[in-house]
Amino acid sequence: MSLKERRLLEELQSNFPITFRPYLEIARRFGLSEAEVITKTRAFKKRGVIRYIGAVFNLKRLGFSSTLIAARVPRSELKRAVKVINGYPQVSHNYLRNDKFNLWFTVVAFSKLELLNIIREIKKRIKLKNKNVLDLRTLKVFKIDARFKLFTHNQKAI
Repeated sequence: MSLKERRLLEELQSNFPITFRPYLEIARRFGLSEAEVITKTRAFKKRGVIRYIGAVFNLKRLGFSSTLIAARVPRSELKRAVKVINGYPQVSHNYLRNDKFNLWFTVVAFSKLELLNIIREIKKRIKLKNKNVLDLRTLKVFKIDARFKLFTHNQKAI
């Protein structure tokens, strides 16, 4: 990957403008056309370099409740369980792990009551006993800035 591409990625990651035409703003910073920035961004997405572009909100501050669930699902039931879990729009992530608790997913809801109801419903639909489900709610937030340096600032990118 070229230095200019890494610099563009860092710009998309850390300095994405909140404007009506953000790609045009980025294009101006790089001396490119808006179409070129959009094309390069799409290429990054297609190559799997970018998974997602969007805002990250503090859901707790907005009044939402969330949790991470670890479930022990028999291998023979995994495919069905994943389908059930992924059917909930409140599930934002779903991971298969090589552990006795092999299926992990996050749930975000408008209230604690709704969260509990969703978890209860999922457990019922995939026939999980309480001993096979860990509700791993956040006790304390240790916020890290998960941004990745893609070039050293003493390198000229543009």
